[in-house]
Amino acid sequence: QMDLMVGLVARHAGGEIAEACARTMVLDERRSQVPYMAIGLLAASSESVARATAWARTRLHEDISVRELAAAVGQSTRTFARRVHAATGMSPIRFLQQLRMERAIEMLETTSLPFEEVAYRVGYRDPSTLRAVIRQRLGVGPRELRHRARSASAAKSARGRSEAA
Repeated sequence: QMDLMVGLVARHAGGEIAEACARTMVLDERRSQVPYMAIGLLAASSESVARATAWARTRLHEDISVRELAAAVGQSTRTFARRVHAATGMSPIRFLQQLRMERAIEMLETTSLPFEEVAYRVGYRDPSTLRAVIRQRLGVGPRELRHRARSASAAKSARGRSEAA
């Protein structure tokens, strides 16, 4: 239901508002979905943006330019920028940054890789840049993000054990 709500907000009010709604309304158990729930829904509203998303996600560790992203879906840079903005409310640069951040958050929450390695694997040569992006968008740093994910996982396991008993 919440995914549907975010999709409707995106269609009628734009990508940035939908992204803010997704961050605000998601329950703690789904916290790992918060940063990237809206972008997947938004990208799906445009075939070319969805294809660019899929293409980029397999190459996040590379230095991807907007020109390369546009070429991957057979569009000029300007057409691609218009399509990305129409689908997500973001510029192509912000869109790519969001994809990188989504993957970094997923890795922080599901692996024990050092932050520097996570940053490198999602295309940041300077980990402090990724740290700043995460803090700016989510209001917490990578360490807190990882701690929250582990705490939520432990709480979920404890609930499962107590229900089974």
